Amino acid sequence: MKYRYGLYPRWHGDRQALYDFAIECSENSRMDSVVPLFAVDVCSTIRSECDDGQSMIWNDPRMYEKLKNVLDHSTYYGTSKSAIRHISSTRAAFFATTGHWNEARKAVDATDAPLDQAVVAAIVERMARDLRGMILANTGPTGANVLRAQKLHADGKREPALAIYRAALKSNKDPDALLHLNGLILNVQREIDFAAGKQVSLQPDARFTGIEGYKGRWNLNKEGGFVGVCTSQQRLRVVYPADFGDAWELKTEFGFGVHRATWDVAGVLLVMPAGKEDLGVVIQSDPAALLIRVGQSNDLAVAQAAVLPGINTMTVRRDGKMLTVLLNGQQLFSGPVLAHDPQHQARIGLGGNPIYRGDTVHYKSVTIHKLSLKA
Repeated sequence: MKYRYGLYPRWHGDRQALYDFAIECSENSRMDSVVPLFAVDVCSTIRSECDDGQSMIWNDPRMYEKLKNVLDHSTYYGTSKSAIRHISSTRAAFFATTGHWNEARKAVDATDAPLDQAVVAAIVERMARDLRGMILANTGPTGANVLRAQKLHADGKREPALAIYRAALKSNKDPDALLHLNGLILNVQREIDFAAGKQVSLQPDARFTGIEGYKGRWNLNKEGGFVGVCTSQQRLRVVYPADFGDAWELKTEFGFGVHRATWDVAGVLLVMPAGKEDLGVVIQSDPAALLIRVGQSNDLAVAQAAVLPGINTMTVRRDGKMLTVLLNGQQLFSGPVLAHDPQHQARIGLGGNPIYRGDTVHYKSVTIHKLSLKA
């Protein structure tokens, strides 16, 4: 453990050193010991410390083969129910993240217990229940059709994809599979309504259906909005996987709740594809400022802001590479900062980085609608 910590970039280590250590652990022949399985923990460290929570390490061809061999042959955990749950959760998350759905399904079927959330979260940013639902939906009698619908959706053929998802919904009975399919349907419908020029609500339901990329703990609140609590790693985030393109206006009410650190920041996030840090359009309350920030500390722009102690209203407008931000009706920033997203792949997120553990952020009335790109 201490040796691994010494390889963290923050302690002057680097990703390659961690990678080499994971390979070394995976090649240990004592499958009855913890050493080969420790390669999974080291890869989780690479994901969180070096890859901004993205899944590149699991899809590395060499690492995939090494970890698959470990997960197929390790006997360290034994055969108790808790042991089977732990290794099944690891295998389910690993194989789902790498797109090996039949292997993931075998892992799900190997345990009667729910997947372990802590184990799943170390590998992929999904709730354990949604991961299980995704695996079930992507396998079995409707699996081939659901996977085909996902490709249609990725190609912009939303209506045919929606029809397939709805048919699969009628054919599935497992509540986790139904939750996942309802999320797919919701996000496709949001894209269809957005493209038609409608205002789209991003208010979650009680199960946060269709929302991904969790960091922290999120729940609805009695005021009709929702609240995020930072639980670790000084990060708070949820992601809307729907594709709203690069011409939109988003509005939200938000404010800090429990707020013990002056350096807390929160607002709207543009969540980038694998290998790139998020772009935050975030408010710092003390000293009050708007920050256009890449990752945790790379500020592209800073503007003074009049931040209210309770609820604030933020408007974020994206128009190609241009970003315009208003807080409580006052324009604070307008400029071309989105060269960071040349392929227009960013997704909408909410949250902040950094946020003190235990501090909270409240959101309400989050909506998005389409803009017309300037000539």
